[in-house]
Amino acid sequence: MIRQDLRNNHQYRELCSELGLISEADGSCKFSTGRTVVQVSIYGPNQPKYSRHEEYDKLTVEIEFNDPTTNKLPDASLQKFIMTCLNKAICLSNFPRMVLLVKVYIIFNGGSLLSTVLHACNLALIDAGVPLNFLMVRNPYISILFSSVCYYQVCISGIISPDARHDILLDPTSEEEKSAEARFNIAYGQISNSNQIIATYNTGRFRLQQLANFDDVSSRNCLHFLSFMRSTIENSRKHNPMLLIT
Repeated sequence: MIRQDLRNNHQYRELCSELGLISEADGSCKFSTGRTVVQVSIYGPNQPKYSRHEEYDKLTVEIEFNDPTTNKLPDASLQKFIMTCLNKAICLSNFPRMVLLVKVYIIFNGGSLLSTVLHACNLALIDAGVPLNFLMVRNPYISILFSSVCYYQVCISGIISPDARHDILLDPTSEEEKSAEARFNIAYGQISNSNQIIATYNTGRFRLQQLANFDDVSSRNCLHFLSFMRSTIENSRKHNPMLLIT
């Protein structure tokens, strides 16, 4: 199937990232997938202003969304998806009784927003130097270790096409999402060379076999984002902020 932007079913749009744009933040990332652009800034870990916001044995992660394109907050299940992914990625036990604030600013939603937000969050966390479970960073060169013990977290977005073929389309545009029968988002983490599902966020009507087929296709496409994130971090020591396009 040839899509309106002439991509094939499993082809991604152009990726672009910039690190360290917000000087007052501890870490930041502007990430775009095609026309979809988000900016994430990290503040902390810091001592909470109020004791009710702290956990005695681990870090508390808080997320603030700002989407001027809709002036609406994401629905609760979408926020829960992102929170689950971040809590799995961050070494929470390293910062007991402290708070980390993640600010997400949606500049433009051109489709596959959820995966774009999550990838921006991961890179912003690395830029802030927050210890992660799913991304191992080597100092002083800030290059990701890619080996049999490498950990990573990526999110793949896709849809089921509305035509009779019910094709799986990866990285859908906003126009494709509007006409889709179902929308899928799966976050993966790799542990000991094995992809593991961290969280899922799915909407629409679909059969379990279609979800299983999407899982099979998307899990084999994690390397696309992993390679891009590796290039981003390896080059951040040379240019800060930096711009990478693939």
